[in-house]
Order: sequence, then C-alpha cells, then structure tokens
Amino acid sequence: MNLENEFPVLRELIFMNHAGVSPLPARVAQAMRAFLDEFECVGPLHYRKYKELLTRVRTTAARVIGCEPDEVAYIKNTTEGLMLVAGGLTWRPGDTIVTAAHEFPANVYPWRSLARLGVQLRVVPERDYGFAVEDFARAIDERTRLLTVSAVQFSTGFRMPLAALGRLCRERGVLFCVDAIQALGVMPLEARAWGIDFLSADGHKWLLGPEGFGLFYCRRERLEALSGNVFGWQGVANPQDYDNTEQPLIGDARRFEEGTHNLVGLVGLGAAIDLLLEVGLAEVERRLLAVTRRLIDGLQARGCELFTPLDDRRRLGIVSFRHPAEESEAVFKRLLGRNIIGAHRRGWVRLSPHFYNTEAQVDAVLEGIASL
Repeated sequence: MNLENEFPVLRELIFMNHAGVSPLPARVAQAMRAFLDEFECVGPLHYRKYKELLTRVRTTAARVIGCEPDEVAYIKNTTEGLMLVAGGLTWRPGDTIVTAAHEFPANVYPWRSLARLGVQLRVVPERDYGFAVEDFARAIDERTRLLTVSAVQFSTGFRMPLAALGRLCRERGVLFCVDAIQALGVMPLEARAWGIDFLSADGHKWLLGPEGFGLFYCRRERLEALSGNVFGWQGVANPQDYDNTEQPLIGDARRFEEGTHNLVGLVGLGAAIDLLLEVGLAEVERRLLAVTRRLIDGLQARGCELFTPLDDRRRLGIVSFRHPAEESEAVFKRLLGRNIIGAHRRGWVRLSPHFYNTEAQVDAVLEGIASL
C-alpha cells in the first residue's frame, strides 16, 4: 500500500488527532464523491446496489467488532447507540450503573438522564491513569444492572481490560456496555467472546470514516431487552410492504434502524473498513503501538511528564503529556503553527497518531517539542 497516495494528509500536515476527527483516506473520499456524482446525474436509479451494500458492510463491520452480522445496526453517532441502551432497558428505582471516572461525556449523559427514574450512576476512580478490575468489582453490588466503560480512555489512552470486565459482569449477572469509538478499527476486538452485551461507536475517528455514520452492536441474547424504545418502518420484517402496518419488529439488530439510511455515510464507512481489513487489524495495532512507543520514548528523553500508561499492553493510540517548561495550551498552539495537529485535553497535550503516521513524522514532532 502506497501510504502517501492512500492518505493525502501526509503531504500537508503531521496529523496526530485521530482521537478527535480523522482525515478521510483517498479511497473513502473517492467512494463518497462517486456516490454523490451518481445521485446528481441519475438520482436513485441504481438504488438496489446500495441496499446490497447495506448487507455487505454489515458483514465487514461484524468482523471489526467480533460478532455476527445480524447483531450489527447502523447508527448516526456513538451517543445514539448508548441511548438505545439507556432508553431501552427497563429500570427500577434503586438500580445502579457503574462507570469509570473521566469518561467522555457521550458515555455519561445518557446514564445521568436516568436519575429521574431513581437510577444512580456510580463512578470508579482513576488509578495511575488507568483502572483496576478489582475497583469495578468493589463498586458492583446486588443493585447494579449495568457496567459501562470506554474501550480506550479519550484523555489518557488507557486500554480497558475488556475481557476481564466481561468475565466480571457475567459472574455478577451485570450487563456490559462499551463505548468503542477510541478502539474500533485499531485493535482486534471480540465483542461476543469478551462478554460485551452492547457496543457503540461512530466511524469518524480510528475507523477513518465520515462523521454521522456509526455502528451499534447488540448481543443476540439481549435483543428483546431493548425492544421497547425504537419503532420505525425500516425495523420491521418487510419494510417495502407499505400497506401492512401491523408487522412485528424484525428479529435482529436491524430493528434499531428506524428510518431511511445515510447512504453516503454507508459508502464512506464501508470503504474505510475495507482499507483497515486489507491492512489487517493486528497489523494496524502493531504499527500504532510502534509509533506511540517511539513518541513516548522521545517525550521521556525530553523531560516531559506522561499521563499515559507506559506499558504497551495498557494503552493504545493516545499519548498525553506535559512539557517541563511550557504550559500545555502554549505547546499545543506552537505545534499547530508547525502544522502538527494534536489536541489539548485535561491540561495536557494529547497526540493520537494512526498506523500510517511515519517515524519521520514522530521525529519531527519531537524536534518541535524540544525546540519550544
């Protein structure tokens, strides 16, 4: 794969904010343009092929998630998927939900909204920029219905021990929900094998797709538990039977796709998933860890304070740091002046490269930091 041809951003910027919104790979942008060109000229004349694409992308998305295609639904964004869970389960006063401290707000507000029903959100504190399974175990009691965490923490890059948390939830009879937006596409994920019941992620970060089109996974055995909050004409057995409005909901995750699909988003995300599977998720992860390792080693050599786990097994694509002599906002802005795109989070500079970022780019970032 010719990285510069596939990722034109390499010619213009040193882009290290994939934990925010990723630039589109060339094949993704080209696929979306082709769709728009077609609809501009002939409208939905070839509509059938996009209906077939709905099925094909559902299959490739299941490979990325680690589940079956009938457990995948298309959503607009991560929050929508989490709201399917928050709004779909039957809650009782006194129920508790356990989560981690410093979660991204998308994995906070849906659960806080349940306070009106008498549901309490219980927050597990951070420990050395990460979280321990035993701390979650202590927070879970007989009133706990759900554990919800991000697969990777958006500020520190800590990688949650999802398999261990899944085992804990099965042992305690607790449902397990994952905000996967900071992990999906850059690591092999096994939602079914790890005991995950629900998973949600938009496609615009590490999946390298467009904004506004994402994926929701619902374990087949939990489908009926969420059957009470989404009713739409696309979620029934035969959506094209317009005169039959007595149809039951379809018996798989498509029931959560209540109306018309965002086809240009589908085209883009489908092309992005194809690219990642072509490289291989294990290879994407290997390259990403190598890039972040080089970044971490260089930052430490320059006296920077790291807010990211140093052990490769406990982190993924995010590296957060503080410069020994400069305020983080100033560092962020000076890097931006060098066309180095990062982010400013929790008083730290956050860098989040992808597998295609080169060693030369990492070295240029480190040179820019050293010259501050």
